[in-house]
Amino acid sequence: MEHFIRKHANAKNIILLLILLLLFQQVLFKHLLPQGEHALMLDTQFFYSAEDAYDIIGNYSEAMRHAFMIGELTLDLVFPWIYTLLFAFLFAVLFKGAKIVLFPFLMLIFDYLENAAILFLLIRYPQKYSGMAAMAAVFSAIKWILLPMILLLLLAGIIRKILRYSLQRRSKH
Repeated sequence: MEHFIRKHANAKNIILLLILLLLFQQVLFKHLLPQGEHALMLDTQFFYSAEDAYDIIGNYSEAMRHAFMIGELTLDLVFPWIYTLLFAFLFAVLFKGAKIVLFPFLMLIFDYLENAAILFLLIRYPQKYSGMAAMAAVFSAIKWILLPMILLLLLAGIIRKILRYSLQRRSKH
């Protein structure tokens, strides 16, 4: 996987992934998933209890539960790959040769674990599985903890790149 990332980490692919990310966030998620007061998605929550999960799911209509299941099996299978590859490509550009390019895959793993747990809860509703709901919450929290870590590392890489460029320019003058 590391070889694939390094081979394909270029401006064209990064821009393509950014466009896909925006397409998913601004168009597909908004138009293909239910909207409204009771359309709160578990995987957009930082942390919730098992009881909170069932309160949220309990507010869904049958059609909303079905739409969210379809979303988990379609959009949420593709979207994690988009942001994971985007982050991995950016790491490859900013941190040449470092193993950090694989770090975003942790977020992908926990996103998929979260999605599987949520899908299970939606399919089995109205039966309640508090243990599975608690696991979904933990997977969500880990995913959301990893995101700022990745963003901070990217910021550090950008700052490092700018400082190196600045030092190289000064040494030439």
